[in-house]
Amino acid sequence: MVLPVVATPVAQAFSALRDQTINARSYCEQIVTATASGAVNADTVLRLMGAAQGLEAFATSLSSQTGFVASMAGYVQQQTGNATLDVTAAYAASLAALGALVKAIVTDLPKDNAGHLLDRTIDAAGAISSVSLSAAELPTVLPAITAWLATIS
Repeated sequence: MVLPVVATPVAQAFSALRDQTINARSYCEQIVTATASGAVNADTVLRLMGAAQGLEAFATSLSSQTGFVASMAGYVQQQTGNATLDVTAAYAASLAALGALVKAIVTDLPKDNAGHLLDRTIDAAGAISSVSLSAAELPTVLPAITAWLATIS
């Protein structure tokens, strides 16, 4: 008999997914709130991108484990008391929306023709500060945030 230490236990994986999702959702909420009343610091958008990329990589790695999504579906249905919840479809939809959110951030972040980010400024004294981005400067990010948030609860 072999000790099963390679595969991530479903409850542990779901907990990690939940924690990472809450983190990314927090950045989304900060961006939506800040742009509704003015502008958001570009660092917050970059933090969201890092959180989203990490969540996407983790969720994708879990999906590659044989039978994981089906096991997670049973676990989530049991935890929510909803045996008809289509966890597999919801997982796929959320992952697709998350990927679209990352692409939207890459599209909207200010950069030069060579792709170098223009997310900071430096003054004559050498103080570096992050630029602020308005809703108008995030035309694909804000709808992508809305779309991803609609896939989670």
